[in-house]
Amino acid sequence: MRGARHRSIVENVPRALGGELSALLTVARDLVAGAWHSRTDSDPPREHGGTPILLAHGLFGDITNFRTLRRHLEGRGFTTFHDFSYSPQLDVQRLAPLLEDRIDTCCGEAGAAQVDVVGHSLGGVVARYLLATGGGGRIRRLVTLGSPRFVPVALPQELAVYGAYDVLAGPPGGTVHRSGRSVVLPDCGHLGLLTHPDALKAVTRWLGRPALVRSTAVA
Repeated sequence: MRGARHRSIVENVPRALGGELSALLTVARDLVAGAWHSRTDSDPPREHGGTPILLAHGLFGDITNFRTLRRHLEGRGFTTFHDFSYSPQLDVQRLAPLLEDRIDTCCGEAGAAQVDVVGHSLGGVVARYLLATGGGGRIRRLVTLGSPRFVPVALPQELAVYGAYDVLAGPPGGTVHRSGRSVVLPDCGHLGLLTHPDALKAVTRWLGRPALVRSTAVA
């Protein structure tokens, strides 16, 4: 058993490091492309019939960080996207009401009753805090990608996705497992969660569910 675990670590470390480097290059490329192209991810949304998706980046991040995920979702029928951008800061209590205001604006613009939120790192922490403190009534689903869990609050709306080699927001307890509404990718780091194929699939599955299911596994 110990030998198998050692082999798994040896195999996954290079994959995780390679994934982080690839994700870093992708994030940098998309950031530069966003500065040069006239159309950005914050353009007015198209007409749609589904739940809008609000993307919340991490500390020092940018909305272009989600371009790979957005393309993946668009290829599977998701059509309407909004963003929540903010200046670099760690004041979650201040950011939470700003996120709620943004959600209300998105619902008004899209003519929708609810939104789905995908937050990377601090973006996910803010959304989770908003829900845990009684706000976020218009959040239908939440996906957090590499978002540190400071308070052990279980939210029925949330799917938490972690990378086993994430040095900024490792899995709770430091164990590699897949249970409940928490998914740990064994060969992924922090930035890799924005581009890892299994992370993209997990987001798609969770947002694609028509209704909340009180299940112990992610379908």
